[in-house]
Amino acid sequence: LDPAGCFRSKALDQYLAERQVEVQHIPAEAHWQISLAERSIQTMKHMMTALVSEFPHMSTSEAFARSVWASNNRDQYLGYSPLQHAFGRAPNELGQLGESVMRDVPVLTENGVSAEFGVDVKAMLAAEKAFLEAQAKERLRRAELSGRRGMQQFCPGDLVYAWRRMTPRSDGNRHFKGGQFVGPYRVLATETRVDGAGEMRASHVIWLYRGGQLVKASPQQLRPATAREESWSELQDPTPIPWTITDTLRKQPPHQFEDVTADAEHMPPVEEVKNFIVAKAFQALPSHLKPNRSQILKMRWLLTWKLDDKAGDTEPLKRDASGNPLKPKARAIVLGYMDPEYEYRPTSSPTMTRSTRQLFLQNCANHNFKVEKGDISGAFLQGDDFGVERPMVCEPLPEICEALGVPTHSPMLLTKAAYGRCDDPEWIGIKNQIRSRFKWGQWESGRFLQCGVLIEQQESSFLLSQPEYLDSVSEIHINRARWNEPAAPVTPHELYQLRSVLGALSWHANQVAPQWSAAVGMLLSKTCKGSVQEIIDANKLLRKAKMGQHQKLRIHGFGSAKPVLAAWADAADSHRPDGGSTKGILVGWTDQALLDGDLTKISPLFWQSAKIQRTCRSSGAAETHAAIDAEDELFSLRFQVYEFLGGQVSVWRCNDAVMDVDGVLISDSTNLYDRLHQTVLTLKGAEKRTDIESLCLKESMEATGLKVRWVNGDSQLANSLTK
Repeated sequence: LDPAGCFRSKALDQYLAERQVEVQHIPAEAHWQISLAERSIQTMKHMMTALVSEFPHMSTSEAFARSVWASNNRDQYLGYSPLQHAFGRAPNELGQLGESVMRDVPVLTENGVSAEFGVDVKAMLAAEKAFLEAQAKERLRRAELSGRRGMQQFCPGDLVYAWRRMTPRSDGNRHFKGGQFVGPYRVLATETRVDGAGEMRASHVIWLYRGGQLVKASPQQLRPATAREESWSELQDPTPIPWTITDTLRKQPPHQFEDVTADAEHMPPVEEVKNFIVAKAFQALPSHLKPNRSQILKMRWLLTWKLDDKAGDTEPLKRDASGNPLKPKARAIVLGYMDPEYEYRPTSSPTMTRSTRQLFLQNCANHNFKVEKGDISGAFLQGDDFGVERPMVCEPLPEICEALGVPTHSPMLLTKAAYGRCDDPEWIGIKNQIRSRFKWGQWESGRFLQCGVLIEQQESSFLLSQPEYLDSVSEIHINRARWNEPAAPVTPHELYQLRSVLGALSWHANQVAPQWSAAVGMLLSKTCKGSVQEIIDANKLLRKAKMGQHQKLRIHGFGSAKPVLAAWADAADSHRPDGGSTKGILVGWTDQALLDGDLTKISPLFWQSAKIQRTCRSSGAAETHAAIDAEDELFSLRFQVYEFLGGQVSVWRCNDAVMDVDGVLISDSTNLYDRLHQTVLTLKGAEKRTDIESLCLKESMEATGLKVRWVNGDSQLANSLTK
């Protein structure tokens, strides 16, 4: 409490003590210690002033009541307004909290409040407008004050305080979670450097002195001492200051040195700059290649956060939604869209697909190979040179220019792209060559993250999961009134939140959770004309996915058994909002026992739940489209498996390579099965186009040895991908 006279009553202390409420008074001039209450009073005065200026005849009590009502209705705490916290619901458009049978009961019942409808609505509008303006000004003020600390100039002899994450021993070795300014220190010297114009400028290193200790700091983590702090320092420690480092080392034993620049709030991205220098990514620009300014590419820093496996007991700068420590990682990226020759440059950067990942893990499980994951540091920078046939001129970042010793904003020639237990001696040699070819970060095995998926290797299998991915995804908040209107259209902000939640669920389903693919796909198809019902369904789906995110996708080991690739294809006809149909495809690795009708293990390689691009006239046409797309994906995977098993592929005889790997197409459509097993497929009936497309499957059965099997609906694994 503020130590004003009204708050220093014994009666008040006794009243609060009986209710076990502790009272603490702030210093008389330290109003910032109760800044929340002070700001609330300031906002209330602003609202009352706005009301009285627009309604001169409004009494003080009415202006105060309306200001309190607007604040309680428009403020937010934990996603709800104070009125919702108190009454369990929000007022309607007339400012009433009563039910439909009591709609004439107003919120404001104080004496002196006007009951005239027109005046009442205008006054409510003015009060809410004043509150929102005050809230916006406060947010802008906080944003302006939360920016990066500006560079300050310090001179020798200045008394300063340094920002530290761990205070020195003289302060009791107290560990501050968020850091604290510690001191006082005396500025002893400031290092200088030569800029591009040949002039001396202050660098980013300042030497400090305190009690026989020499401290190296950066200007961003320093603040000048206040007049009160300077006076207290002179009274406490009047000893003279040695003004040279030589005097410090000679006259002030013991000699101590401490580098505190790592505690700076903004760490320079030294590692990324070093990668560019070591890779020799920039070269001096030849005189005949100097372009105009519009042809020079720019660069910028991109800050990302990664899991910090070496955090230890030190408090990290940031944590994720699950509390895991994070560390910042700065990447220097080139703004490639500014390249005038962009359309003529090769920009492909092939990466591993989900199916290739599954096939790789499947082969490792079959042979009990140990999988190791390595992270290449600056992978793009370790690629091949661009060559003289495609020169690219870029303006490096100031930090890179400083490390190269060239003036800032100097155009240079960019020569590089910027943004795996085995005892076999031969294999060990190959692995050593791989490790020596690139500069690597950390190597992991047994349990590691790969592109957001947790991979765990067991005896002869792999487990894939995302146990914490959905923890950071929050449900979309809608109030009770909106929840009771499921057909109401969504607002632009709600549409943005809906797409964000469904995007996160889609990534989760595509990586490790095929059981949610159909539900996510159906909701995504409704977002163009979204309603509140879609928000409710998305929240329900998110809760179900969070409850099941502990489930893991297993890659089984089959040993040396001959592989069989099976594709299940199913379709749901005309059940989408626009009359479209949905196909479900699941391709798995199994063994010959499946063809014999036995229960056996299956490792998922590919799954998909998507809309069939063409409108289907019947369920048979939808089943045919799904089967054709499934066979197309099955053909690609059989070809890839042949390569994984060591086969030599001839591009002129692809069917021979595919025929070497057994494949089976499984459907629950008797219509499709009967047509494919006819001796000669003829075109008859109303769906001749579907019959023509069925010829693709008939030809594949003959050219690649594809088998077609029928199963009942309960054994159709792709059924869950359509409903």
